[in-house]
Amino acid sequence: MRTLCIGIVVAGLLASPLYCQSLSLEQAWQSAQANHTTARNANLTLAKQLNQAQTNDYLPSLSLSVGASASASILGDSYRASLNPSIGISFSLSSSDRFSKAEKDLLVQTAQTSYHATLQGLQSEVTTAYWNVVAASLAKQAQQLDVQQQTQTLSSIQEAYDGGKASSLAVSQAKLTLSSANLKLQERTQALENATQNLESYVGYPVDGTSDSLLAVQKLKPEEALISLAAKTSTIGNLELKVRDAQLALQTQQAKSISPNLNISASTSLGATLATDSSLLKDSTSLSMTVSLPLDAYLPDSSAQTTLENLDADIQIAQNNLSAGMQKLQFQVKQAYQSISQAAENLQYLKQNQALAEETYSLTRASYEAGESTYLTLQESENQRTSTALAILQQQLTYTLALYDLSALLEVDIQTLFAH
Repeated sequence: MRTLCIGIVVAGLLASPLYCQSLSLEQAWQSAQANHTTARNANLTLAKQLNQAQTNDYLPSLSLSVGASASASILGDSYRASLNPSIGISFSLSSSDRFSKAEKDLLVQTAQTSYHATLQGLQSEVTTAYWNVVAASLAKQAQQLDVQQQTQTLSSIQEAYDGGKASSLAVSQAKLTLSSANLKLQERTQALENATQNLESYVGYPVDGTSDSLLAVQKLKPEEALISLAAKTSTIGNLELKVRDAQLALQTQQAKSISPNLNISASTSLGATLATDSSLLKDSTSLSMTVSLPLDAYLPDSSAQTTLENLDADIQIAQNNLSAGMQKLQFQVKQAYQSISQAAENLQYLKQNQALAEETYSLTRASYEAGESTYLTLQESENQRTSTALAILQQQLTYTLALYDLSALLEVDIQTLFAH
């Protein structure tokens, strides 16, 4: 769950720019890709897996050795030195190796899909951290405005009290309200610092502020059109690759357990002895071919038969997980879509309610200044006005984050969600 810090706001806050405009969400994500450990490790892991997939299993084995020796007889006045170089080449092939290329292709696709999924998870974390800063910034601005307003109210009541037109109780109530507002401002300031530090841990450098605003309500594409995008996500891609992996594992085991296997081995070597008194050059070449037919898999309850049955069950499990994963993702997309629609409806209702709250506050303040209402009544009206503005901010944050939740689920740019 995202922890979003919401403070008291006034009607004009939602349209106002943030007081620090420097870092966009796109810049934050690009920096996280370059600096965050998760992204760097994902790049290294991908490179390692791709390198492994490029290994050529059919290359022959090469060996080269060189030996030297020397001997001498002092009494016989003789001396002999020799050099013994040799080189060997060997290779071995099996008909069951025909699935090697398919295994490597699957390894490449799995590595790329896992890499994409890792970056998608990191991007979701960065997005959350970024909007937490935006929310905390708005909350602090709202509280600053509230402190200014309460300071002005206290000054007005103090002036009325000095003129004998207000009671000491009204002054005390105004001071208490201002004190509470200042305390909330300190809390909002600390919350902003905490949110900023969290974002900095992703981007890798100090953040002075954010530049992106909360998203305005826009028309979404039809729900069915967005649900159809679920099949293209890395979440489903990973599950599909697991099905293929299980199928390939069964095919490979069948080739080893119930199909005739042809094995070819060949080797050749060349050796020489180069000595001061004589030289010798010789070679050795061998070629062998065997055909084997495994029978264990045809025996009831044998280890080979059990292995094949288990691998077949693994395919069914992977297919079931794929089906369940698709259903789960489609349900999550529907939920996110409904959350967005509900937040948009709530915003429309709250903005209508805000107009009424503003009108009520204006009338109550005029009544208070005319001496027809108490300060407590004025304060209640003001609380109602600011609470309504707070609810609008909460809903706008809910709407924005729901949009990013949906775009993260579908792994698409957020603009893809809107009807154009």
